[in-house]
Amino acid sequence: MGSEPVARFSKSRSRSGPSLCLKSSISCSPMDLSPPMANPTSKGSSILLTTNGSNSTRNLQSTRILVSVWLYIEDFMIKHGPFDGLLGFSQGAILSAALPGLQAAGVGLTKVPKINFLIIIGGAKLKDPSLAEKAYSCPIRCPSLHFLGETDFLKPYGIELLESVVDPVVIHHPKGHTIPRLDDKSLPIMLKFLERIQKIATGNVE
Repeated sequence: MGSEPVARFSKSRSRSGPSLCLKSSISCSPMDLSPPMANPTSKGSSILLTTNGSNSTRNLQSTRILVSVWLYIEDFMIKHGPFDGLLGFSQGAILSAALPGLQAAGVGLTKVPKINFLIIIGGAKLKDPSLAEKAYSCPIRCPSLHFLGETDFLKPYGIELLESVVDPVVIHHPKGHTIPRLDDKSLPIMLKFLERIQKIATGNVE
C-alpha cells in the first residue's frame, strides 16, 4: 500500500513529560500496524505516523498509488482520529510533507481537520508534476520539524523541501536513511517543538 499509518501517541500521556513519549516513538522502529487506542480525555497533541521500509521513492511516482494511499490515510484518520499532525519517515515523510498543500488545494484529506504540524524524517518533495504543482504552489506554513541525516541519500532532496517551508525547524544527525536516536543537542530542539505544537493544539498560543 506504500505509506501506512502505524501509531498514535499523545504528548500528555506521561507525567514525566514529552521526552518519554518522544524516546519511545523516535528511537524504535515504528512497524506496529495495529490501530491506535482511542484517548478521548487526552489534552495533548495526537500524531499520525506514516512510514515505509523501502529505500526508494519509486512507489510514490504513480498518481494512482498516491491517491489510494492518502485516501487510506484519510479513512484511518476518520476512524481513529482526530489527529493534529503528521509524523512521516521515508516515503511517509514525502507524502506527509505534501498533504498540507494538497489539503489546502482541496485535493486530499478534505474530510478531516486541517493538518496543524509536520515532523519529517528523511523526506523530500513529490516528483509527480501534476500533484507537486498543487502541493507546493504555496509555502508550507504549518509548524514543521525536519530530520536530515548526513549520509542519507535523500538529504539533498530534504534540503530542497526546506525551500518550500516557512520557518522550518531542522535537526541534523550523523546517520543515514533511518529514524535517529535523539542526543543531548537534538532532544531540546525536539522538546521545544513539541511544546510549541502543544500550545497550538490546546489553543494556548501566545
